[in-house]
Amino acid sequence: MEQKTALPENLCADEAVCFIADRHHVTPQQLLRCFIYGETSIPLEANEVEILKGLSDMVRGLAKKSKNMDRRDFIKSGLLAAAVGAVGGPKVIAQEAERQVAREQMSKDILNYNPQMQYRPMGRTGVNVSALGFGMLRLPMKNGHVDFDQTTPMVRRAIEGGVNYIDTGRVYLGGESEQAVGKALAGGWRDRVYVTSKMPWWEMRSADDFEKFFDQSRRTIGTGVIDFYHIHMIMHRAWKDYVLPYKLIEKMERLKAQGKIRFMGFSFHDSLQLFKRVVEYTP
Repeated sequence: MEQKTALPENLCADEAVCFIADRHHVTPQQLLRCFIYGETSIPLEANEVEILKGLSDMVRGLAKKSKNMDRRDFIKSGLLAAAVGAVGGPKVIAQEAERQVAREQMSKDILNYNPQMQYRPMGRTGVNVSALGFGMLRLPMKNGHVDFDQTTPMVRRAIEGGVNYIDTGRVYLGGESEQAVGKALAGGWRDRVYVTSKMPWWEMRSADDFEKFFDQSRRTIGTGVIDFYHIHMIMHRAWKDYVLPYKLIEKMERLKAQGKIRFMGFSFHDSLQLFKRVVEYTP
C-alpha cells in the first residue's frame, strides 16, 4: 500500500489546485487526496485529470523540494496556466493572469496579506486593514484574570489567517488586555499587524498623565510605535474638562511628529453636534 505523503501546504493553497477544487465544491486538500490516494470520489473531467497528474508527481516525487517552492516558482512551473487554460481557454488565461498580477501586488502593499482574507482601506491613511480585526476586550478568563495561555494561540491563529488589525485599550480587562497583546505579539508577530490602543481621559489627574499613560501602554504592548492611538470615549464632559484644557489633541500631534504613533483618532459616545465639533477642531 502506498505510503501517504503529507500534502505540501503551498500546493494546497495555490491557484492550480484551488481552481479545480472550487469547481467541484471541495477543499484543495480533499481534491489532492482524492486524486492521489482515492480517499473520496470526485467526478473529475479528463482535462482536470491531466493537470492533476503533474501535481501528483510533484507530491509523490518532489515532496521535499516542494517545501521550498514559493508562489512564483509554482506559477512559473506552468501548472497554473495549464489548469486555467484547459478549463476556460485563452480569454480565461488572460483574466487569471490579470488577477494574479493584482494578487501579487496586494501581497506587497498589504501587511500580512493572505488571499483568503478581505482587506479594506482605513480612511485616507493609505493603510489596508483586514475586514476582520481582533478585538481584545473579550478574552478567555481564568480565576478572574486573562488566560494568556489560551489567548496567545488565538491571536496568532488569527494573524496566520490574514488578520492584521489588533484593537486594545489601557483600561480593557483591568489593564490585562494590553498585556495579552504584548505576550501574543512577542517573537516577531508584532511586525505582521497594526496595533490600536486608547487613552482613558477619566483616569487622568493632570495633563502630564497623557504621556505617562502612553509610554506605559507602549511598554506593556512591547512596541516602540502604536499604529493607531485614540482618545478613548469622547463625550461632552471629556471634551470640555479634559481634551480642551489638557490640550490632548496637541499632545497627540506631537507624538505623531515624533514617530511614536502613526495615526491619531478617537472613539465617541455623544451627540452628532459634538462629533462635528471634535472633527472640525483646529488647535
